[in-house]
Amino acid sequence: MRRVLPLDLWPPRILALAVVGLLAFIAMDALEEGGTWVGRLIALAIHMTPTWILLILIALAWKREWLGAIAFTLLATGYAVRAWPHVGWILWISGSLLGAAALYALAWPAR
Repeated sequence: MRRVLPLDLWPPRILALAVVGLLAFIAMDALEEGGTWVGRLIALAIHMTPTWILLILIALAWKREWLGAIAFTLLATGYAVRAWPHVGWILWISGSLLGAAALYALAWPAR
């Protein structure tokens, strides 16, 4: 059996966490919406939902790379379908998700 190297396991996790950072940064736009500070916090919580979902997914895929590969591919496809008119958004978000899915798929046989 092949020994598992850190270079096999860390790139998908790092890219997935970078995608989480990107989505969290984009979610900060909710703070500029009008209304009270309570309304802004509620809007931020709603905009942060995809970030929390990805964090849970990363935790579940930590020892199961196959799960990360499948889930990130499904999320990328679903986002691309949902955001179809916005090609720039699709390139940034779905492209990043597909990159993480590819890295998870490459790390899967290493385990």
